[in-house]
Amino acid sequence: MKNKKGYKVRSNVSKSNKVKIREEIKERLKSIQKSPSKKNIADYNSYVMGIHQYYNIATRVNSDFKAIAYSLKHTRYNRLKKIAKYGKPRSPPISYKKYYKNNYRTYQIGEIYLYPLEDIKWKWTGNFNQGINNYTEEGRFKHQKLQPNITLQVQKMLNTCSPHRNIEYTDNRISRYSMQNGKCAITGYFLEAEDVHCHHTQPKTQGGTDKFSNLVIIHIWVHMLIHATLEQTINKV
Repeated sequence: MKNKKGYKVRSNVSKSNKVKIREEIKERLKSIQKSPSKKNIADYNSYVMGIHQYYNIATRVNSDFKAIAYSLKHTRYNRLKKIAKYGKPRSPPISYKKYYKNNYRTYQIGEIYLYPLEDIKWKWTGNFNQGINNYTEEGRFKHQKLQPNITLQVQKMLNTCSPHRNIEYTDNRISRYSMQNGKCAITGYFLEAEDVHCHHTQPKTQGGTDKFSNLVIIHIWVHMLIHATLEQTINKV
């Protein structure tokens, strides 16, 4: 598309992909209606976050997703009307507020909010400087400073949440991970989802709770070291 300053990109989600997204959302809503478990809700939220991150570089992504959401309006209502409340989130967890700005109404099942399908904005993605690569001294230094994709790890954590944990712990674990920018509180290293452990600063056996203020994200080996009592185990870790 041409303007006074030259050319600019005008991109959309393709029609075929819109159809695929609608069908996928329908199937996940069916699963939630049949069994409104934490896993099914987490699967839905993980999918929505994933497609938002994938398509947010399309310049007309907001209007495209609004159209998709509108076409699913009656489907969402019919599937969720008996098991969910509809409205603007009043006290969403920190992880929700980090990715979604509370501008849209959504469904709440128990204490969990479904991520709003239409709450997405275009994200500008500039090109990397060609000097940022592994083959120059300056490039290697800068390359080490690139921020890892925290959102991707959050998606993985949503998919692997334990069914034996309560909702408060599950939400606050992800919120704490987001607040720490994905880094271990002890080592300072960035943690992949499979290495994340959530430690209670005041043990539950001593009256500790699953509140956000009582949780801290650490590496799995650090967690083992904290709870280790045998000298052999401590030396090994």
